[in-house]
Amino acid sequence: MDCPQSTFGFLAELNLFSIQLICMNLPQAPIKTAIPDSVSYRCVCGTVFDLNPQLGGHCEHCHREIPAAAFRDAMTATVSLNSLEETAQWDFSTEHSDHDPHIGLKLDHFLLEKRLGEGGMGVVYRALDTSLQRYVAVKVLRRSIAEKGGQNSVDQLLQEAVAQARLNHPNIVTIYYVGQHNDEPFLAMELVSGRTVAQQAKEEPLPFHSVIHLAVQVADALRHASHFGIIHGDIKPSNLLVASSTRIKLSDFGLSRLVSENQDDKPISGTPNYLAPELLSGSANSPQSDMYSLGVTLFELTFNRLPIQLTGESLAEKLEKHQTAEVDFPTQWPPSVPLGWKTLLSKLLTKSPEARYQNYEELMDDLYPLIPIGSTIAGFAPRATAFIIDQFLLLCFALPLFAWTAIVQLSDFFRYWSWTSWISAFGLILLPFLYIAFVGSGRRSLGRMLFQIRIVNSYGLPLDRRRMMLREFIRCLPAITLMWGMVAGSESMLHQATQTFVSLFVLANIATMLLYRTGLALHDYLFNSSAVLDFSPSRASISRSLASPSL
Repeated sequence: MDCPQSTFGFLAELNLFSIQLICMNLPQAPIKTAIPDSVSYRCVCGTVFDLNPQLGGHCEHCHREIPAAAFRDAMTATVSLNSLEETAQWDFSTEHSDHDPHIGLKLDHFLLEKRLGEGGMGVVYRALDTSLQRYVAVKVLRRSIAEKGGQNSVDQLLQEAVAQARLNHPNIVTIYYVGQHNDEPFLAMELVSGRTVAQQAKEEPLPFHSVIHLAVQVADALRHASHFGIIHGDIKPSNLLVASSTRIKLSDFGLSRLVSENQDDKPISGTPNYLAPELLSGSANSPQSDMYSLGVTLFELTFNRLPIQLTGESLAEKLEKHQTAEVDFPTQWPPSVPLGWKTLLSKLLTKSPEARYQNYEELMDDLYPLIPIGSTIAGFAPRATAFIIDQFLLLCFALPLFAWTAIVQLSDFFRYWSWTSWISAFGLILLPFLYIAFVGSGRRSLGRMLFQIRIVNSYGLPLDRRRMMLREFIRCLPAITLMWGMVAGSESMLHQATQTFVSLFVLANIATMLLYRTGLALHDYLFNSSAVLDFSPSRASISRSLASPSL
């Protein structure tokens, strides 16, 4: 370059150079970059070794397992680039506050400005990242961690923080920096200004649609972390942050468990009410123990109470109750919550970890169908067109049966087959019930499928089977009346009276949809239902939009 390089230009070239170093060793493919058979991998403990990204491996120094999925998710963050390594430079300010000696302290390029809170792990400050000119949260961990566990304890904690920093997920608080000052480890992380879910739920109970979206976000975050072999260890509402009222973020991911394990007076880590029963017997933390804690959290947020009340005079009695007591589900199940939610919670809260979900993919498969469909009411035109299509299709199925009955009765050639007219008549009576059973099983009619319409209750959930079948019978009365009139005879007084009633009911349905702002039909009011638009988004698009519902 002819002009002198600015600092920004130098950093841009350095970043470009790092990309070139990675790409030089990767063979090019027409569509996507192929993964080489062996790369130089930098572990969180600092050890560099060759790793097959297709198979994963173990670190020779700290024996940490590196799953193949974890490497692929963070390849650019873990490939060793020795030429770009630099030693961190410390610059501590001498300005202090009268109340907190850390205020005004500068940890590397993080200037501590305001104390935000204090917990069992340490103190959290709002700090200015002077290198990027943005505010972050800096957690200064307690000095007692180093005093009780020694330097090995501190090193292990910092390694876990480095491991968490590789988790790139929108529902996990991002760690930007890990360091140590005067035997006090500290972490610089994403600053989340929202309240915790515990505070939110205490002020106002969460509706089910908020709880299910929260569940999907947390489960997807835990799924992502499991690819890196990381376990949270202390999932509870107070560790779930509401970021800008649109997204849930997990805090203290995998760190609170380590802090407790390093303290002699707390051999069992975690909060008792949310602790998996097997951990009380000395079993190690696992994805299944996190699932149990998640189940307790979701139960509490759904019913505003814990699934098991730890009663007893002594700690031993409370722990025994925790290991043996059954989950206390509501006697009368609330209509705003689908019954499938009880099945899912029961599996998460089972005492045996082997009986829970084997992985988070299985859990996600059961979570997605429970997400409320939506609340956008379908307009008159698509509903009317879908109605006409369904009635016409039902009559088309009935037409061959009626035609055969007419041919047998009118043609001498088929007089020996006259007995089959009874079978056709029975088919005309049975056909509507088969169609209603088909719709009641959760499947959509052709008209609703063409116009992306689903029938839901007032909470956006599918109607129960009984109400759906009764509703569909009322909706299809015009076609059913014509079909049964073919059997009973269209000249009977009963058939004519039925036709008059059905015609008036259809007109009342049309008038209700057109005159009322809600856009609901008369049978919607009868069964407390709605016809809503459903574009059936893919699981990938749902994952991208998980943060959209407000809590």
